[in-house]
Amino acid sequence: MLIPFSRMEVAIDFSDAVGNVIMRNNANTIYPVGAPVDPNLDGQIMMFILSVNRENAIDPTLTNTYKMGF
Repeated sequence: MLIPFSRMEVAIDFSDAVGNVIMRNNANTIYPVGAPVDPNLDGQIMMFILSVNRENAIDPTLTNTYKMGF
């Protein structure tokens, strides 16, 4: 759980995924005792559209040296 207005950096491996992936929120608002989220509105956070063509993917041999940061 994150406090409001906080930020987290996450790396997700989609190498075995097919099609589109939707990140969902299923936590009540206000957590933990509030109203349930609407799965068609605030329950959908982000959609990742995955391409069948993976030619531009990051070389997996570089994962030890690749750094994500801001």
